[in-house]
This record gives sequence, C-alpha cells and structure tokens, in this order.
Amino acid sequence: GKVISKVCLDGSNPNACGMDKTLSILKTGIDGFLAICPDVAGVFAGLSGSFSGDNAAVIEKFFKNNYPLLNVALSSDISNVIASASDLDKCVAVICGTGFSVYASIEDKLSRVGGWGYLLDCMGGGFDIGREALRATLAVDDGFGKPTIIKDLVEETLGGRVWDNLNKIYKEGTSYIASFAPVVFEAYQKGDEVAKDIIDRCAGYIADLVKFASEKYNCGNNVVMSGSLVSKSDILLNALKEKLGEEINIIIPTLPQIYGACVKCCKLFGEIKENFYENFQSSYNK
Repeated sequence: GKVISKVCLDGSNPNACGMDKTLSILKTGIDGFLAICPDVAGVFAGLSGSFSGDNAAVIEKFFKNNYPLLNVALSSDISNVIASASDLDKCVAVICGTGFSVYASIEDKLSRVGGWGYLLDCMGGGFDIGREALRATLAVDDGFGKPTIIKDLVEETLGGRVWDNLNKIYKEGTSYIASFAPVVFEAYQKGDEVAKDIIDRCAGYIADLVKFASEKYNCGNNVVMSGSLVSKSDILLNALKEKLGEEINIIIPTLPQIYGACVKCCKLFGEIKENFYENFQSSYNK
C-alpha cells in the first residue's frame, strides 16, 4: 500500500477528448512508471467512458499490444469509487465530478442508471451546474431570467459578459464550463433563489436515480458517492440527504478514487494486506 510514485495527467475520457488522446495519456503514464519501477506487474484502469460503444475493445487491444507481459484489467471509473469505500457486496455508486454517473453494484456486476455523458445527461455533474450558471446569466441579460447574483459572479470569473466570451467557452469545453459550478455554490450560500433552484433540481435528479437503482436491482441502502461536488462542499450532499431520507446510508470515501484503483490492481494478485489502507493514507500526500 505504500505509494512509490504518482503523476497527474489530463482527463482521459475518450468521449470527451478522443480515443487517440486517451491512449496517449495512458501510455505516457504507464511508461513513466515502468521507467521508474521496471518490476511493475499489473495495471488496473478504471476509466470514465471506457465502456461506451466499442471503446473497451480499442483500449483492451492497446493494452494487449503495448503491455503483453503485464496483468491488466479494464473497468469503469465507478469501480474505483466502490473499491475506495469498502468491500461492499452490493451498493449504489455515484460519481458527481465534472461528469456524472450512477451504477448499481452486486458482487462486482455493474448496472448503469443514467450517466450518459455531458451531451445527454440533464443534471448531476459539475458540467451541468456550471452550464446552468452560464444559462442563468444569459437569461438575465436577455431579459427573461430571474435576477441572480450568479450573473455578477460569473462575469467576475470571466472578466466580462458571457455573450462576449462565447467563443472562449465553446473552445475550452467541458472542464472549463464545469469550473463555473463553484459560482452556484457561492451564490447558494448567500441565499440566492436561482442557485437554490439549481442545487435542488440537481439533488432531486440524483436522488431519483439512486432510489430507482436501489429498488430495481435490490442492491441495498448503501450509497457510495465520490467526486468534487460532494467531497469539497456539503451543500449538494446535504440536499441529497434530505431527498433520500434516513433509510439511505451515504458513504463518502476518505481517500481519492486512485486508492480504489490501486486496491483493484492489487487484487489481481490475491487479497491485499491488512495494513494497505494505512500505508496508502500515510504515503499518498508525501
């Protein structure tokens, strides 16, 4: 469980950045670790977007061609979340980061409920909340939106009006739009009604999918949640608790998703040691 080396690269969701960039990022990271530690034996890749269309087949072929001697496993990023929390046999797992996804998990069998990507999801992720901030600002400018301090906060962040910066917003893409999500949380804390409505709709959408997943797949009342929207602020988390009720037990992992990926990787070679968590926790931030 001791961290030897770590590197943080760009997002690797092939649906957002393209498969070529995804494979380039994976190769840069893995080759860098092999140069540092040639006796690496296995790789676990819990990747967002890896099971859309034929993405999994392409990524698995990449691993086979480039790392034929390594023990490699590919899964969704939701597997990282579940493994980061505990060895739950069944649960609902949720990611609320830039993107959003909900899965029912029963003994490692995953069933997706929502989380179709930023173009098709309606709420749930940082992209959606950031987009709502920009939409609320434009609506005020056009005269039909409710007054909101979100407008002032957005324009302060942008350094100008949204309309005058549309080219930049479209060019920078999903991560940039998601970077406006904190504006909504700040406005919420100041009592802004538009911000409250955005958070309420987001929490309601997530709660509905969690309840559906739990009931349809009979996967219990434990919900493992990860991502910046719930780890960096209690606002959405508290709204979710209110929507879900006391019968749902929400678990927020204390370590980042990469811990879960390390757990899954080590389990390719058998059970992990008892002090794995403590070793990882003490060495990760050094």
